[in-house]
Amino acid sequence: MDICTGQPYLGATRQDIAGHPIIVSFTCNSLVGRVAESMRKKVFFGTVSDVDIRLMRVLTKVVECGNLSAAETELGVGRSTISRQITDIETRLGMRLLHRERGRRGFQLTQHGQKAMVYIEQLLSATDQFVEGIATINENLVGTLDICMTDFTYSDEANPLTEVLRTFSQLAPNVTINLMVGSPREIEKRLIERTAHLGILHRYASFEELTYEPIYDEVSSVYAGESHPLVQQLRQTGNITAKEAQSHQLISREYRESSLQTGLKSRFNRGPVVLETEAVAALVKAGVYLGYLPDHYFDGREPDFFRILPNTFSYKSTVHMAYHHTKVMSPPASEFLKLMRTNAGRPPNG
Repeated sequence: MDICTGQPYLGATRQDIAGHPIIVSFTCNSLVGRVAESMRKKVFFGTVSDVDIRLMRVLTKVVECGNLSAAETELGVGRSTISRQITDIETRLGMRLLHRERGRRGFQLTQHGQKAMVYIEQLLSATDQFVEGIATINENLVGTLDICMTDFTYSDEANPLTEVLRTFSQLAPNVTINLMVGSPREIEKRLIERTAHLGILHRYASFEELTYEPIYDEVSSVYAGESHPLVQQLRQTGNITAKEAQSHQLISREYRESSLQTGLKSRFNRGPVVLETEAVAALVKAGVYLGYLPDHYFDGREPDFFRILPNTFSYKSTVHMAYHHTKVMSPPASEFLKLMRTNAGRPPNG
């Protein structure tokens, strides 16, 4: 008899000299197999707790980041803690969700993980909508407020964002504000997918799902680094022409821009293509390329940058506040938008 199962033993036997049966080998694989099968077939059911929601958010952030190092920074906890939390949610759901790539710090979703993430994202989205909906009914300023903005916009004194953030934090101390930086394309995508409430960006495209409201105007100009040949020429002769400037390479942006910007940039020799404004500033400062940068960033703060023929190449563009017009706006988002409207177009410190 198999002592692991209580069933008659079916393994190999031989007899001793008296004819009694002797078990040649013994294994508990049947028991181990049953335990493994039980774990594998463990089905998630019952109530979803706050702990489950928190673990799912950790998992979502890890998948979004793609590796533990980035997730550590985003979540503000150590790698061992993140690993334990991932194990906890895998145990809770009864399936392996992530597969760690051998020799690398990245992860890949398993097949079960890919399917589970669809429902996890739906659950988290529904949870957020529930909180916002209840807050809307009660008109309470609680929950989270997700705002996206393009880089190099906060430092413009014409941008009311800093003042509004200060006022809003006093008005709604129980609201957590998440402020993210991205390209106009990324911001519009998040707004359309309803993973962000508000966006601050230049309006280069128009999506029917979004409403755009002008906030303030921004002036941008062509800049050159101190070691750029145009700057050297300007110091020696005191003069450069538009034709001479246009003979040099100008940095382009990865996303679509307005017809005005495209027309101005088309006059120059095409240089490298970048996404972020900070990348433009780094390449310009190196003295190799020309690039369009917002004037407000360099007012007395960057002596190594020189503006080139502003009367010829500078242009004004409008920065907008965008939001999903078909979504019922949460009280925090509605209040923040109201403050932005109130402060839009005011003189700095006005």
